[in-house]
Amino acid sequence: MNNTILLLAGAALLPAAALATQEPQGWTAEALNGRCSVKRSAGSEGTTLSLSRTAGSDVTTLSIVGEGAKRFSWTELAGVELDLDPGGRVAAKAELSPDFIAEHVSLYVRSEERGVLDRFAAARTLRINQSNQVLVEEDIRGVAAAIALLRDCERLALEGAGIDAEQWHSLRSAPRPVVELVKLLKVKDYPKEAVRARASGLVIVRLTVSASGRPTRCDYIARSGHEALDRVTCKIMLERARFLPAIGPDGNTVAAPFVTKINWRAQ
Repeated sequence: MNNTILLLAGAALLPAAALATQEPQGWTAEALNGRCSVKRSAGSEGTTLSLSRTAGSDVTTLSIVGEGAKRFSWTELAGVELDLDPGGRVAAKAELSPDFIAEHVSLYVRSEERGVLDRFAAARTLRINQSNQVLVEEDIRGVAAAIALLRDCERLALEGAGIDAEQWHSLRSAPRPVVELVKLLKVKDYPKEAVRARASGLVIVRLTVSASGRPTRCDYIARSGHEALDRVTCKIMLERARFLPAIGPDGNTVAAPFVTKINWRAQ
């Protein structure tokens, strides 16, 4: 059994045909379960560079796949820095993920900075450093057009999740889990009837997080097809999840939505 929580929003997205017709030169776009991505494969050393936005959270993920990713040390990821020129350093966390079948390593750099897409759009060069050494350097001039498409996709994802995009973006910061949501799940949480039926499924929910950081409501955006899995998803989120509350335009804590998904897998 592999229980995974990811932050994302909504199922109503740009149709694939609409994405294809709007793709800027050199970039391709993808939308799946509220996760919007733009990708470029023509970088140095065959490097694939992608930017992903998980609508309904403040998480933006930059991924690097190629020879550059193999240069990073597994033991010193705390020293990885993302640097934009112009724009300067971006607060971010990094992780490496090996794909033994494809024989490549992916580097993921995640930022919760609310204005990070604006900084990317204005940059000409992207550098990723480790221990003050530049290990990846990419010319990203022209990325602004790709980011505009990413923003359109995110807006539709927010609307698909029942979230007012204008109000969402007016927040100074969105709700943030105090503990990673994946750590709230336990093996014993898998409903017995679902285990017996070998039932699996994806549940996407929108939480209403109060100004004190407690979820007060759980609404389904997409159901798994198995009532027991749907029910336990909201039960866990309402009972165990706690957040740093959202900060409104006036600087005060406010109630705000937060969207998450759980992919239940019976093995």
